[in-house]
Amino acid sequence: MRPPARADVRPETRSPMGGGGLRVAMLIQRYLPHVGGAELQLAALAPLLRDRGVEIAVFTRAMDEPGRYVERGTEIYRLSAPGPRAAASLAFTLNSARRLSGWRPTVVHAHELLSPATAALLAKRLLGVPVVAKVLSSGSHGDIAKLKRSAHGRRRLAALVRGVDAFAVISRDIDAELSREGVPEERRRLIPNGVDIARFARTDRHGVRERFRSRLGVADDTPVALFCGRLVPEKRIWDLASAWTSSPLAREAELWVAGAGPLEERFRDNLPGVRYLGLLEDVAPAVQAADLYVQPSAQEGLSNSMLEAMAAGMPVLATDVGGGSDLLSGTGAGVLVPADGVADLVRAASEMLRSPERLAEMGANAARHVAAQYSLDLTADRLTALYKELAASRGA
Repeated sequence: MRPPARADVRPETRSPMGGGGLRVAMLIQRYLPHVGGAELQLAALAPLLRDRGVEIAVFTRAMDEPGRYVERGTEIYRLSAPGPRAAASLAFTLNSARRLSGWRPTVVHAHELLSPATAALLAKRLLGVPVVAKVLSSGSHGDIAKLKRSAHGRRRLAALVRGVDAFAVISRDIDAELSREGVPEERRRLIPNGVDIARFARTDRHGVRERFRSRLGVADDTPVALFCGRLVPEKRIWDLASAWTSSPLAREAELWVAGAGPLEERFRDNLPGVRYLGLLEDVAPAVQAADLYVQPSAQEGLSNSMLEAMAAGMPVLATDVGGGSDLLSGTGAGVLVPADGVADLVRAASEMLRSPERLAEMGANAARHVAAQYSLDLTADRLTALYKELAASRGA
């Protein structure tokens, strides 16, 4: 999915000093126009949090010109963080603390346990504000595993375990990892990602499906599996595409791949049975035109794309990593395969795509489950309640 166009962008140099209500500083490594699950989730939540009386500002690394901007109603501080990784991390931490001192938050919310969480702890020490930390992913490439690879990282992790007031937990895997590191249950808050139910619900499924497929020259009765996301090795979409092309599925079904990233050039070649859609301005029509969503990741937090597919009434086939288990186990909304099971994914996709009745039943279960537990409004409500609780504990 492309980020929103930057039509309302106003660079400024001053920092606002007013306010007095609930003010939450969002610290994140990168922000739009960089595309990733954490960035898109925060952008979607921003207006809903404002509707609930939460004033927010985003503090992130500058991709071009540092400064203060207002983009679609959200205040954004793009901070200078030059140099190699260690120097850039230190610069981001120090510049964040300086800017936060001027903005005067009542709560600081770090999106990731690396530089953003370190900067948030420094702000807590300097300003006395409570800190929320969102862990973005679990497993061998997750936030906690990255910190534990070095002595310095382990010290940072220990400081986070001691100093973070509440961890926003998006999956049971992440909750278990935090528990093993000694974070008590009362500081682990289940606040999964949310999805805009109304946007992805199939109010005109047949019409959208027909128009989208017609533009691609794909027949209405051709079975289609879809993947949307970053084209990076850990998503293993190239592994799945390679296995797909050498299987009978390549002759009877299509795998649509939407997204961008380091591996995208590989998908520009004509692969049998695989169609590269590029980076879509709006993923909803593609979601509504496909039959099955596939998520072959080796690691995952809680996939926004999976939530979007389920909201549209599409069943999901996924590896059993991260939040995939939370979404699919016992819900009848899809199928899980082992984390290293690319061949299992191809076999399961073949079985599922040959059974329209089974797909329809799973899709209906998926839509009900997501609407009840994973709406964007529910996520905004949960975050607002947490911010208010932390602010009250501080005496704000």
